[in-house]
Order: sequence, then structure tokens, then C-alpha cells
Amino acid sequence: MSGTPLTKADLEAFERDSWIDPATVQTCGLYRVSSVEGAELIGRTDREDYAGIAFPVYWPGNPNRRESYIRRDHPPIENGKPKGKYLAPPGRGNMILFGPDESVEALADTTCPILLVEGLKKLLAAYRFARHDSEQPRFLPCAISGVWNWRGTTGKTMASSGKWVNEKGVIPDFGKIAWTGRKVVVIFDSDCTTNDKVAAARRGLIAELKKRGAKVSVVDLPSLEGLDKTGFDDFLAQRGPEEALELIQAALTSAELATEKPPLDLSRALVSFSDLLAMELPDRPRYISWLPAAGNIMVFGPRGVGKTFFQLGVTAALVSGKKLWDWELTQAVGVLYIDGEMSIKELRERLTSIMNDPPVAPLHFLTSELVYRRCDGRDLILTAEAMRQEVVKILDAHPEIKVLILDNISCLFSGIDEDSKQAWEPINAWLIRLRHRGLTTVLVHHAGKSGQQRGTSGREDSLDTVIHLSLPAGYDPRDGCHFELNFTKCRSVQGDYVRPLDVHLQAVNGMTQWIVQPVEVSKLDRARQLFAEGVTGPTALAEELGVTVGYASKLLKKLNQEGAA
Repeated sequence: MSGTPLTKADLEAFERDSWIDPATVQTCGLYRVSSVEGAELIGRTDREDYAGIAFPVYWPGNPNRRESYIRRDHPPIENGKPKGKYLAPPGRGNMILFGPDESVEALADTTCPILLVEGLKKLLAAYRFARHDSEQPRFLPCAISGVWNWRGTTGKTMASSGKWVNEKGVIPDFGKIAWTGRKVVVIFDSDCTTNDKVAAARRGLIAELKKRGAKVSVVDLPSLEGLDKTGFDDFLAQRGPEEALELIQAALTSAELATEKPPLDLSRALVSFSDLLAMELPDRPRYISWLPAAGNIMVFGPRGVGKTFFQLGVTAALVSGKKLWDWELTQAVGVLYIDGEMSIKELRERLTSIMNDPPVAPLHFLTSELVYRRCDGRDLILTAEAMRQEVVKILDAHPEIKVLILDNISCLFSGIDEDSKQAWEPINAWLIRLRHRGLTTVLVHHAGKSGQQRGTSGREDSLDTVIHLSLPAGYDPRDGCHFELNFTKCRSVQGDYVRPLDVHLQAVNGMTQWIVQPVEVSKLDRARQLFAEGVTGPTALAEELGVTVGYASKLLKKLNQEGAA
């Protein structure tokens, strides 16, 4: 082996940033190469700088290195990003990468789960992780060198032109591993939830592994502070092996549960028209006119408009069974309120200030502050499947919970691209599964600059009800919680149940009370006041009220009819 040992700075950076200790570096055979040595190692003859670190990779049962990659210290920058940071000799086909000393028997042992990561540093971190506090490796760690590198050139074929061309497909290494019945956990970087191309690569890999009979599950890594994206090595460095093991065990459990289901036979769910008419279907109750059982709801509005106050008002009504404003409650139901940003003290103060009747149905809270305090500094972020499964465990343990309130999307589902419908799809699938089990979910979200809910409109596709809260025209922050409520979507409900409302939370005789009236009434009152102050034209009145000129004209007509104008 040419080259020199890694420097002290190299070793410190590996352990600090990637949870790769000096022992793992030595076992895996990493070493430094000069530009000349690096160019020779990977068969380059140009004048670029190839100084860096050599990463040997292996195949189980063979102590000799199978190939070496280099990670260059100073790769060229193209469009603001390093180009060719990791390199292998040209013409080499893609391969599955392993660390040293893996047994050849592990390739055939389907009782040994496989941990499949993406990238060389992740492979070394996974290699150490598999052996951490264990006499025998817990997993068989392996990697692909890029998200699409489970595919590659598999041979030559003749094109219609008569020329021989490269044939693309799944790389041959996949055929050397026993997959049938084996648990496989795929861990890509956290940008898998925001980068459509990375997500597509993972879906294709999962489909291929399932086709080969594997029991596949994934770990969605959270975004970590200070990083553009989180890799498995980053997660180990910042969160430690114990938390990583929890994520993987949750993924393995989900894979096992998935395999316990009988083979899929969609014909079992097929019904004819006559059968559909003959089916005895239970009525779908509505806790509030716009809040159906087994429904998905969204409430959105700008920051500070009063979304949390509104949700706490809904919560108080649901658990007490008492009406909220003019909305009657059909029954009291249990609620789980998950809050991602508010201090527990403020949450308690707000709830107790508006909760006039004690709950008769169970009320539970899960807050980011208490999760951080009581769960070893963890973040309450539901973007990861493992964390969503923890919520499902709570719901399983408390079947009396019928309504789940998630306040709010930005905090509880951080790390995903809000503008990407594809990034939201795993969350949407989870919400629909909750609906299938009879749970109603209320999502709280921010409005964007356009005034609509922030991000992809595809988030609204499966919702039963969408409620928009907005600040009234001429809003004064001294008024406190004061908003206009409009239904922008409400299935199977119409009339006064979904009319726009003007809602003001005020202190009356030392008591906090909701002052609620139809928006039309509040606009008319405000128009009457403005007319008395000298605003008499429809254009000026429309500007003051934040309405159309046509609507302002109608208000002036009503004022004329009552003699005020």
C-alpha cells in the first residue's frame, strides 16, 4: 500500500463529524495519498489535484481490497458545488460496498438483517455501528456509492442500428446475496424527503429488493442543525448509537409487521353495484358540523392570527361536549393535542383561560418541550416514520382518543420541502391510515404570502374541511385575538353552519369570552362607523374594510335602507 497514515486532524474530523473512530479507520485501511499517488490509484493522467484519502472497499470472505475510492481534498467547484469529490478508476462498474472481515456466510444468512446506506463515510460509520457494544455484528452493513448506483452497466447488447451498446440494469452484485425473507433497512440522506430524484432512486431500490423477496423498511433521517442534509454518519455523530439503534429497531419492527399481513388480494375488496347498495354502512357522525369522525381537517392563517387559541377552543368544546359558539357538539370525545412550538406553561394558561367547563372525555397533550425534557433531548418531529409510529403507539394505548390535533405543520414536520407534493405524500398516507382507523386529524398550518396555505396545494386534496383564519381589515394588535373565519372547503355541509364569522376573544367582566358574529354583520357595523366618520364612497369604504367595491356598495345600500346613510 502506497501513501501515508491519516493525520491527527483527519482522525479528529472523522470521529467528530462522522462517528468513525481511529480503530475503524485502521481496520478499514484508510490512508492518505498525494496527488500523484491518487491519480495513479484511480488511473488518471490529467493535471487535476488528486490528493486526498483512499477508501478501500471489500467483499465478504475476501481479505483483499476489492477496489479503492479516493475522497479528494480539493475537488474542482462547479456551479458552487464540488465536482468529483469521490472518485473510482474509470470504467469500473458500480458495486455493493462492504467493509473488511465480513463473513461470506453472511451473504446467505437471511436471519442477519442488512443495513444499506449511501456513501463511503456512511459505510464506515455503519461498520462501526454494527459492532458497537456487541460481540457479533448486529447487521450486515453495506453501501452503494450513489443513490442510483444500485443500477449500472450489466453488459453489452446490440442496438437497432447494429452497434454494440452498454446494457443498463441492476448491478450483478445483487444476485450474489440471499434476499428472500431477509430484513433490509435502507438509510439514505435526509434530502430523500425533499429531492425528487433521490426519492425516486430509493423507491426504485426498494421495489427491486422487494421483488427479490426482501422485507424492506426505511429510516427517514431528520434534518440536523448546521447541515444542508443529514447522513447516517452525521446522525451517529450528533445523536449517538443508542438513538440510531432505536430508529433501526423501529424500522425492523415495521418490516416484520408488514410481513405478517396475508398476501395482497385486491379482489377481496371488490364489490358490485348491487352489493354496494346492500351493504350495511354505519353512519359517520359529526362531532361539530364541519368536523366529521374519521376526517382530515386543516386550519391555516398568518402568524399571530389566533390559530392556537381557536384550536384550544375546539379542544375544550370536544372534551366537554358543550357547544362552541353556535356550533352544537353531538358528543364529548377524547383528544390528543400535539404541540410543536409553544411552552407548556403558555399552553396551560391559554387553555385554562378559555375552558369554562371541565372535560368529561380524556384530554392528553404531547408537547415538544416535554419530549425534549423527558426523552433525553429529542426533538418532537413527525417527519420521520419512527416518530410517527411512536404517536401510533400512544393512540393504540388510548383508544378513547378520537381527535388528533397537530399544531403545527411547520414545526412538527420540519425538514421537508413544503412546496413538494411528493415530499408530503408519506405524511398524507399516514393521515389517511389514521382516518381509516376512525381518527379525526386537525392540521394547523401557516398561510403564505399569497394568503393561501403555505406550500403545495396538493396537501388539501384529501381533506374534508379547510378553514382560513385572517386578520380583519384595520386590525389593531391591541385587540388581541381577533380573526375572520372562512371555510374554503367543507364536504357535505352548507348553509349557516359554514358561514364566515368574525371572532374576537375578549375579557368581559374579568372573564375571557368569545365574541362571535357573522362577518356580514361585523362588516356592516364597521361600515356604519366609517360612514359616520365621513367615509361615504364605495371605493374608499372597500379599501377600509378590505372587501370588493361591489360588496361595499351593497353595504352602503343597506345603510341607506336603515337610514344611516
